[in-house]
Amino acid sequence: MNSPSTLRQRLRAHSWLIILVGMVAMAPIGWSGFWYVKSRAAAAALAAWMEKEAQAGRQWSCPSQKITGFPYTVVISCENAQFQGEAFGKQLTGTLHGLRATSPLLRNDNLLVKLEPPFAATSSSGDLDINAQWSELLVEIEGTPGALGQIAFMGSQLRLQGTAAGSVVSGTAIGDILGSIARSPARRDQAFDVTFSFHQGLFPALNSFLGTDSPIATQFEATIEPFVPSGPTLAEALEKWRAASGRLDVTFASLTGGPVAFDARGGLGIDGEHRVEGKLDAHFAGLAKALRRLDVDPDLLSAGQIISGLLGDSSEGLKLPVTFADGFLRIGPVRTGIAIPPLY
Repeated sequence: MNSPSTLRQRLRAHSWLIILVGMVAMAPIGWSGFWYVKSRAAAAALAAWMEKEAQAGRQWSCPSQKITGFPYTVVISCENAQFQGEAFGKQLTGTLHGLRATSPLLRNDNLLVKLEPPFAATSSSGDLDINAQWSELLVEIEGTPGALGQIAFMGSQLRLQGTAAGSVVSGTAIGDILGSIARSPARRDQAFDVTFSFHQGLFPALNSFLGTDSPIATQFEATIEPFVPSGPTLAEALEKWRAASGRLDVTFASLTGGPVAFDARGGLGIDGEHRVEGKLDAHFAGLAKALRRLDVDPDLLSAGQIISGLLGDSSEGLKLPVTFADGFLRIGPVRTGIAIPPLY
């Protein structure tokens, strides 16, 4: 039989192994505790955001919230999410079948949100009543609330039914859609780069206006400076941006569909009457029907360009400025009948 002193010597000799075994045994418990703390913090942050929104008159509710994702992520899922309050200057009521927000456990600056269809929204004024379906719709947020890095979204097979702004949107469909708002990497100010594009789009009203049955595609690239600040309402946020001499520099914008082609570059802002103002240098092709519907004679514009030497071959299209000024839209020297309403 070993003496007590011999046993103590053996325990001391293998003490490192005992400690290691203890650490391995405690690791799952510690990691579980860490996950629990992070998941509770995420739920608390969501509750605080919803409370802040409620104070601004926007009510969000999640009747069936669940927290999962152990061991490597925190996932907050919600079915039948509901919204009621002001958005885009209207009193809206909306419902979403479900959402799933996922964040890596060891990061607090990345959030991926998957939205599950359908989405339905109505306005108290009755001029909005839409239902949306899609195959996939994702939103990714990088950064923290105080230091936003990027918001990106992507979707596929979007379809709309109903009415919006007094127009029927039933039959509207988009094959795929991409967009992002990201801090400009080459600048240290509050400038953000904005991108947006979609393909295989069918918009009954727009297709009819353009005079084409072909699917429509668009691409938009711009820099916004400074970034639109947050505010209790969209109107207050836009007014802060206008007061800060906000500017949207459009580096490239295009719309194509069959014989129709339009592209433009320029700068836009908001005037003292809260209307869009600015100028875009644009190129038109295949838009004769649309121009005539705006009471603009494309033959007259083309003749004017040839005379002034702006365009040597009118068959290639028209190169004209598109101007937003004094509450009206101008194409070249012609003021159209399109009035520019206040944004807020």
